[in-house]
Amino acid sequence: MTAVLTRSATSVALDGVVKDFGKTRVLHELSLEIRAGEFVSLLGPSGCGKTTALRLIAGLEDPTAGAIRMNGEDVTHLPTNRRDIGMVFQSYSLFPHLNALDNTRFGLDMRKVAKEQAKAMALESLELVGLGGLAERYPHELSGGQQQRVALARALVTSPKVLLLDEPLSALDARVRVQLREEIGRIQKELGITTIFVTHDQEEALAISDRVAVMHAGRIEQIGTPEELYLTPATPEVAAFVGMSSMVPAIVHSGTATIWGQLVPVVGGSPDGEYRAFVRPENVHIAGPGQAGAAATIETSVFLGSFRRTEARLESGEVVSLQHPADLRLERGASVRLVIEPMPVVVTSARG
Repeated sequence: MTAVLTRSATSVALDGVVKDFGKTRVLHELSLEIRAGEFVSLLGPSGCGKTTALRLIAGLEDPTAGAIRMNGEDVTHLPTNRRDIGMVFQSYSLFPHLNALDNTRFGLDMRKVAKEQAKAMALESLELVGLGGLAERYPHELSGGQQQRVALARALVTSPKVLLLDEPLSALDARVRVQLREEIGRIQKELGITTIFVTHDQEEALAISDRVAVMHAGRIEQIGTPEELYLTPATPEVAAFVGMSSMVPAIVHSGTATIWGQLVPVVGGSPDGEYRAFVRPENVHIAGPGQAGAAATIETSVFLGSFRRTEARLESGEVVSLQHPADLRLERGASVRLVIEPMPVVVTSARG
């Protein structure tokens, strides 16, 4: 890697950022610290405020209150073209009359970089995203994944301080999406560029992020490593959105939940009482000899290659998902008993 695509990494901070659109508050005193060179995803459902947060960082929107800083410098009111960022959108936004090389070098031309230097930098950027041999092709001659790679090369070619990615993979088919997200992860690590990635796809966020901020209704519910979010979700909203869960009755007493007659630790503090607990499929098993468990009836069982995912209905009516080896075949209507591993669970109101 030559020097044209490298620079020192930049930290990004949102400090009590509020954003109102008319009478509607979209972001509620959002605070977030992103370390230099870190890959952070903003994850959440549509309408949670993640894209608005990204647009504020980009300077495409002005906050109602609060501050945005890069490397400690207040950039809240700095125009977009002075923030030195690269941005990739869901739509490729390529110029149809320009080939891949000229699309990539467009930002350099706007900065009046010398022609030969701009060409060399653009070719290097295309090489970085795996399109070194397709520089002369026009957008209509490229696949969707290749067009998005050109958009990524264009964002990187100016050596931005920060890379912002606004759901860049959502328009692609599943296989290309996986390939390109792996490429994005590789490139980010290779360049060490601070990257903020907006997505509603939990698998994408967990696969490539150093940390993930789960957003809900304009607030950050929890930020942590993918492992922290999955294994110890801090709130019911995080437990419900990250990973697959079933909800089953639980009795909490002194910080421990009783589920199907078994004692399980509870994440966070909850007063004694009746709740519903979020239970992961990989933590539910068919009871072995001598184990009590909860009586259930098999409803469906789906083969997924290396494992099966099965749904069983408890006598109380709840449907529970469990994950088990593919060679264990469970027929519809079969009676089983379910047990749970003593992994910490998140609980929510029994009436919720």
